[in-house]
Amino acid sequence: MTKNLAESRNEAMVPLMTEARNKGGNAIIGMRFDTTELGDVWTEICAYGTAVQAVPVHDAARYTASQLGYGGAPQPQQPVQQPVQQQPYGAG
Repeated sequence: MTKNLAESRNEAMVPLMTEARNKGGNAIIGMRFDTTELGDVWTEICAYGTAVQAVPVHDAARYTASQLGYGGAPQPQQPVQQPVQQQPYGAG
């Protein structure tokens, strides 16, 4: 059961990380999982978080980031093509 839960959480993280990279992020903060049981045999696991461009501030962090292929100068971002829909405070 524990192995299945870990695998399911990892699987839920893949689309989150892919979307973060597509939007120019190199890290995810405020990550959480929500689970919902659907009947007796199905469990839905959703991953949520905020994509950010993290920049290492300490030498050890810069070294680790460089070993992982991160931490270089930020790449210029393309403007967002779709406006973000805003909801009034408290809606949704």
